[in-house]
Amino acid sequence: MIFIFRARHGRAATCKIVIPPLQVKFCVDTKIILKMFILVLVFLDQLTKFFIKQNFKLYESKPVTSFFSLTYIHNTGIAFGLFQNENFSNIFFIFVSIVVIILFYLWRNQIYHYGGKLAKFGITLIWAGAFGNLIDRFFVGKVVDFLDFHFWPVFNVADSCITVGGVIMFLSFLKSQKRMQNVS
Repeated sequence: MIFIFRARHGRAATCKIVIPPLQVKFCVDTKIILKMFILVLVFLDQLTKFFIKQNFKLYESKPVTSFFSLTYIHNTGIAFGLFQNENFSNIFFIFVSIVVIILFYLWRNQIYHYGGKLAKFGITLIWAGAFGNLIDRFFVGKVVDFLDFHFWPVFNVADSCITVGGVIMFLSFLKSQKRMQNVS
């Protein structure tokens, strides 16, 4: 059973009864859950990239199925290999990533207000993906990509987070707009 209540400091927290006969409750702030989720996704992204770098040679590809392979490449551009090998692309994309992270942070309350819980999840995914690729850009100078579906450019877990997060945010705003139209 889950309860929502206002904690003393005014933030919503989720309380869950863990052991029904004993009525034991624990409370978790949703902001903490979202931050932990970001950390888990960034860790998963970095772990998969580390695995690929340790077990593959650059440009090596190992088929998993007829339409999917693990292929180790470096990406100096953005998601899905766009803008590859441009002059100063790494510095530019580090700057763009930091600006996007800061803007989403500054606008998060408006995004949450208009997009609701779905937008919170979407922005969480985008932050995780941006941080994952930013770590690569800072420490490797390029992004490690390895998920190869043969009909799509090679990408990684962080790219997936950014893409899925963006789609979720878009859908949350569509849903919100529809809800506003029904009210008026």
